[in-house]
Amino acid sequence: MNGTDKICVFCGKPPTSKNKEHVIPQWLMAHTNVMDNNVRLGFDKHTGVIREFVYKAFTFPACELCNSRFAELESIVKPILLKLLSESPLTNIDLHYLLDWFDKVRVGLWLGFYYLDKNIGNITPNFHIQTRITAHDRMLHIVKVENIGQELSFRGCDTLSFHFTPSCFSMTINNFCFYNISSPFLFARRIGFPYPSKSYLRKDGLADYSIEPAREQIVRPLLLKPFAFSGVGIYQPIFKSLLRKEYSAYCNNDYVKSNSLSFENGIGNIFIHSNGKVIAYPSDPALDWCPSSYYDRISMNPAISIDTLEQQLHLETLMPSTEKLPECDKNWWKDALCETRRYANGLIKTMKNNVKEGIS
Repeated sequence: MNGTDKICVFCGKPPTSKNKEHVIPQWLMAHTNVMDNNVRLGFDKHTGVIREFVYKAFTFPACELCNSRFAELESIVKPILLKLLSESPLTNIDLHYLLDWFDKVRVGLWLGFYYLDKNIGNITPNFHIQTRITAHDRMLHIVKVENIGQELSFRGCDTLSFHFTPSCFSMTINNFCFYNISSPFLFARRIGFPYPSKSYLRKDGLADYSIEPAREQIVRPLLLKPFAFSGVGIYQPIFKSLLRKEYSAYCNNDYVKSNSLSFENGIGNIFIHSNGKVIAYPSDPALDWCPSSYYDRISMNPAISIDTLEQQLHLETLMPSTEKLPECDKNWWKDALCETRRYANGLIKTMKNNVKEGIS
């Protein structure tokens, strides 16, 4: 497979009854009034030319049936996200669906840039939207922004780190900035759930784990690398991968059961990290998700981008060990990660220098 092969962003198969998916949904473009605006999508890795699209033309292949099926998630999330943008109360179930939506957007953007960059890293995607939603621990860090008008932008999708491990990106929608991170067992240990003491990368890009019992207590912070801007963290542990017979005993305890939205499906509860505390989010509508302070939007440039790239680099340090791979595969990953760090650090250095020189 290469970057020009046509695959459905939802199922990963050649699209049937060809359709196109707006990775950024049209209803959100309309709400933020950017439908006919140009969006800058990094630069062409082969020519160095800056890449721009009209927002409404930012589409990728999809099966008609898959597109229709995932339209249901959009219909569920649209009123939830609109309530959030108007600073209205939300329930834990609302936030669960919002995290589903961010899974969809993050993986959709990953596959979109995979197409745009013509598979610059020569990878073979082993998952797509339908297999990555509610698959791993996930979180949102929500930062409130001074309301200076409408905005729809995203960052961190045009990096080599994101190309190899699409675990983190950020998105600004009007007066909120969202950092979205998802990765296997990202905070399982620190939220008291079963966790791996060791993980090993496999040749197919997936991983094997040595699982330890739940510690049944929360350790703060849930993520060791802090964000550049303070806000409210929304966290949800996902233990679907531990429902197999050989792991089920690790989850079969009162702590995990009492802290799950759906124990049978391996879906943990929604937790909120705010003001130094981590507690379960209420099932009744609440404003606990909303940060109490805000930042001036202009002053956040380019720190949002830098912060997103630094989070990606940190996540690379948490990757499974390559020690069980054949030597050629070890070297491939060593070279790939070396290049992602070089690329990201170069971007970060350039952005910081631009700030010093007053270049926006």
